[in-house]
Amino acid sequence: PGDGARLAAAQIVAAPFEAEVSAVYVPLEAGAMTPWISDGVGVDAGVEVAALAAIGQANEQGRARARLTASTAGPVQFIDLSEVAGAGLVYEARLSDAVVFDAETACGKGRLSDPFRNLLMSEQRPIIVARPSLAALRTICIAWDGGQEATRAVRTALPLLAKADEVTILSAPEATTRDFDPRRLADFLAPRGVKHEPPRSTIWPDMNLPL
Repeated sequence: PGDGARLAAAQIVAAPFEAEVSAVYVPLEAGAMTPWISDGVGVDAGVEVAALAAIGQANEQGRARARLTASTAGPVQFIDLSEVAGAGLVYEARLSDAVVFDAETACGKGRLSDPFRNLLMSEQRPIIVARPSLAALRTICIAWDGGQEATRAVRTALPLLAKADEVTILSAPEATTRDFDPRRLADFLAPRGVKHEPPRSTIWPDMNLPL
């Protein structure tokens, strides 16, 4: 049901670069959806066949719905991973500038949550979470702590940062023991065509903030 929102988010990000958007259909996998079939728990053979048939039917319906959504979203390439679901998604992600998932998947819900974690943690691919508030990338904020993860994110996002009308660097030096100067990041971005405001460092007052 969220395919339309994912595609819309991908097109928003791709538009400034006139980049290609690919809709990748990831089918249900029998082994992942019915682990009890291979666990030797004595399930009746008829139940196994019915379960596999139901998964096959769900894949046919899902594939048709996904293809229809992609065809009505404008110039979108449709890629069907029915033959190589797991490895195929990794391969497509490796050859993409960014991968778009929805917020539910990013929160660990749904059947794509495991591929999401794999692409983020193992493959370290740039991922964009399609939230309803995502709009044209005119203003971007960088949460900067000088760490490895933040540095990787900034370097990967350089093309997006250069397209933005305004980039703001946010930092909270008092919130970490790491020694860093956000002005160094500003000096790094300036010659790379990034329009940024002066870094904003905030020292939070001593108060009880709700988690």
